[in-house]
Amino acid sequence: MSLNLDDKQGVDDLAADPSKAYDGKINGRRIRQVKEIDGSEATCLVLLEVSAKARAMVSVTLGTQGSTNQACDDAFSVAQAVEPQLPKA
Repeated sequence: MSLNLDDKQGVDDLAADPSKAYDGKINGRRIRQVKEIDGSEATCLVLLEVSAKARAMVSVTLGTQGSTNQACDDAFSVAQAVEPQLPKA
């Protein structure tokens, strides 16, 4: 699991396969969840919008015993915990 802050790129700047991306909200903050990052199974990324050109990124990669759905559940849980600590957009 990793948490990264990016002050140069927003949620829309990530090029992702539309069939593996989901847009939603956590506490009213825009997010994008991307399954199977770079085609790898058991991986998930959740981007949280801080501003048009800033985002927080939670990335989860599970081993061979994990699934993509579990990786996304874990990434979403971490994103929910991180969201209240971010500046309001």
